[in-house]
Amino acid sequence: MQIRKNGFTLADAVMSSYHHRRYKMPLHIHQMAEIGYVFDGEIAVTVNGKCEIARRGDIVVVPPFTSHRYFSDDNKPISIWTFLFSYSILSNIMHEGEILTKYDSAVFTPSEEVRRLLESRMFDTNNDIIYPDVTEARRIRSFLYPIFDEYLNSVNVLDYSRGTGTDAMLKALNFMSDHFKENITLTDVAAAISYSTSHITHSFTSILGVSFRECLNMFRIEYAKRLILTTNMSIVLIGMESGFNCERSFHRAFMKSMNTTPTKYRNLHKKSLTRR
Repeated sequence: MQIRKNGFTLADAVMSSYHHRRYKMPLHIHQMAEIGYVFDGEIAVTVNGKCEIARRGDIVVVPPFTSHRYFSDDNKPISIWTFLFSYSILSNIMHEGEILTKYDSAVFTPSEEVRRLLESRMFDTNNDIIYPDVTEARRIRSFLYPIFDEYLNSVNVLDYSRGTGTDAMLKALNFMSDHFKENITLTDVAAAISYSTSHITHSFTSILGVSFRECLNMFRIEYAKRLILTTNMSIVLIGMESGFNCERSFHRAFMKSMNTTPTKYRNLHKKSLTRR
């Protein structure tokens, strides 16, 4: 069973961004897979509670629905390119049951060949954030496949048996991906996928390390971020469109996830908006 992305358009299935001087992203989870390529300097990366240091030439790999954060020293320069994408792009090399698999490391040093390929295929880093067109699909696969081939051969799978908890988690995430804009509750999800609320609650906390409500808000925040960056809709309307029932709850959830307000987030990336 794969995670669907019906909440977004096909073109929104990938996002590229470039950060320099410093990069600090609070602990968060999103439904897209992510890689980070360190051009220069070093950065602390925490994935699934494990902190590692990624240095120049290293690649960071973050599977979907995995808690992670980035933190760079203010006094040390850092250049890092991040790329978020739908896991379905890797469907030919990643089994469907591996979407929630955990590995013993998120950082690896690629071969010189893969590093050169990645740098030659990277999207324009002059923009802070860009959304590559869907026609780039073949180009995207051309550098993701060798990256993940080397990564999967350099790490070990942690003890992680697939059972009813994982099945319930995948079904719940699929339902939430389709209905996060609606006023859904844990009871609604349980009824839709035929599991008890207690079973789903346990699956969220044991597998994702977050509550149902926190995960639901993460779906909504990711969607709101795209509306903020790609439309001129008002912040209030974006919050409502993303599934929040009032402006206050939207601001509170956005601040918790992004450590800034929706308005400040838009102003920070206003340059990206003008280049679209």
